[in-house]
Amino acid sequence: MPDHLCRQRLWLTRETVHHLCQMITHLTPCGYGSGYPVLVAVKMTAVLNLYVSGSFQGPSGDLSGISQTSVHKWICTVTGALCAWAADYVNFNMDQPHQDARAAKFAVIADMPQVQGVIDGTQVPRAPAHQGVPFINQKGFHSLSVKLVCDHQLHIMHQYPGDVHNVYILDHPLVPGTFEVLPRMRGLFLGDNCYLLRSWLMIPVRRPQTDVVNYYNDTHAATRSVIGRCIDALKML
Repeated sequence: MPDHLCRQRLWLTRETVHHLCQMITHLTPCGYGSGYPVLVAVKMTAVLNLYVSGSFQGPSGDLSGISQTSVHKWICTVTGALCAWAADYVNFNMDQPHQDARAAKFAVIADMPQVQGVIDGTQVPRAPAHQGVPFINQKGFHSLSVKLVCDHQLHIMHQYPGDVHNVYILDHPLVPGTFEVLPRMRGLFLGDNCYLLRSWLMIPVRRPQTDVVNYYNDTHAATRSVIGRCIDALKML
């Protein structure tokens, strides 16, 4: 499949799709129909099409000319394989060298010290329309709500299901535990006013009345803009 079709149909570059195929080449090929093995690229294309479109398994198989039964097997197998790799791509390294590097890179943006990550969420359109009302957002279209934490390089360190409330993220062990349970972690997360102020989470000051507070808000906004670029990059895939 040419690169422009990969981007259009699968929201990924051809190079990325090839990399994903390499990650699951260890899987035993599944036959279909007469029992002939199917190329890993065909499996991956069908499964990625389901991820992107949210359609039923039949239409996903139609993209590759494969039966619904075979697509169902591949979805289970490929999804399990990708989940096994998740920790290698979505993680938050807490050793001192990584902490120092993140803090230094964030400080370059607007001189805000000790920042380790930024929290935010977004609505991703193209959720399956057939699943109805639960996926209709406040603007009236179908979408998936995504919550995430990223670093200065736009690497996603944590992600959460769409129905998760902001308060849950702050109470979930993965986030506060990083700072409150592990004494070796030193630093801050940045969030907007949708989140509650914590000892490790800085939010903007409402109705600032001094130059110092205005400077803090400007510095906070400039540093937190990293997650806006991360979300924009995800939506461009």
